[in-house]
Amino acid sequence: MFPMHRTLPRLALLATLTTGSAGAEGQGPPSEAATNPQPAPMMRLAPAGNAARLPAAHSGLAAPAAPVVAPERLRGVIPIRPMLRRPDLVVSISATPKAAAGTDLPVTVTVTNKGTIKTLGTAEGPVNRAYMVDLVWSLDSNIPAETAVQPAYQGLTKDDFVEDMLIMGGRISNTKSIAPGASVTYTLAAYVPKGIAPGTYWLGAYADSIERVAESNEANNTTARQVAIGTAPGTANTLPPGVDYWIMPWAVGNTPLYKIKASGFTDYTDGLSGRAMTDAPFGARLGFRSGYDSRLPTAKLAYYRWQYRPVGGVWTEFTETIGAHYERKEGSKVTFPVYVLGPKPVNGNILYEFRPKKPPFSEPGVTFS
Repeated sequence: MFPMHRTLPRLALLATLTTGSAGAEGQGPPSEAATNPQPAPMMRLAPAGNAARLPAAHSGLAAPAAPVVAPERLRGVIPIRPMLRRPDLVVSISATPKAAAGTDLPVTVTVTNKGTIKTLGTAEGPVNRAYMVDLVWSLDSNIPAETAVQPAYQGLTKDDFVEDMLIMGGRISNTKSIAPGASVTYTLAAYVPKGIAPGTYWLGAYADSIERVAESNEANNTTARQVAIGTAPGTANTLPPGVDYWIMPWAVGNTPLYKIKASGFTDYTDGLSGRAMTDAPFGARLGFRSGYDSRLPTAKLAYYRWQYRPVGGVWTEFTETIGAHYERKEGSKVTFPVYVLGPKPVNGNILYEFRPKKPPFSEPGVTFS
């Protein structure tokens, strides 16, 4: 029996670590450390250039055929960070391009998972890790990536229009799980508020609207489709003889004209306190809104004029800036440029342009909607 050398434990540790290093360098079978790289230990096992050999006459272990050098660090080994596997939800909507206030618009919503793992629906759960989809009405195609709210929950009614409002019944909360590369489709009726002004609007959708799913791309969850909205059925538009097209004031802020009394005051319920307000005045900044014929603009009718008159006052030009948002896509990058509709000086007048039916932008390799 060979006598044990007192330095055996230290040298055995040295031989074990350097053998793993040799495998990583291609001099032997790769060790676990080579196939699963870990941060290098913060200690030097042997000075660079010095050989560490087990004494065969005293340890009972066979010495290596050549000196084994403990390197300062593994050379040629690049640590690979594990890729996060996540779902990636995108949404599209299909609907007819025209609707009337106070009616339901049939809508088809398709949600696709472009990610690498399944995304959970609320039907499978748990709910705090599953997606939902919100449908909203908007004045432009810039649909905010935030949870929408229905006006009826803010002291108003389902027939009141509020920018980027949740459509009544427009939250798809009973959702199905989606495998990678698969899609699911939902059909529902999008209610058009009766108090919405006639004109062009955007029907928007937001996937994962409650923000419960961690995705590989959080910037592609919204979409929008343009819809021309006309007056409610039974509403008569009285036009002067010989007039084919119409434009008319519709609201002050979010208050339709039919809710404004002859005194200039209005009754409403405060959305924060829930308190009923009677004969409430308007603020200093009125925010007038108009509606106009869905056929506008035409080749000959491209602008209109805003004027208002305080009680007992004179007609005054409206000079508030009005803009229209468009969606700009360049590859995977999406932005929302604003096109200013007015005020614009035209033939000595201060006029406003009707929103162009086609985006007034053009760039090579870029699409606008």
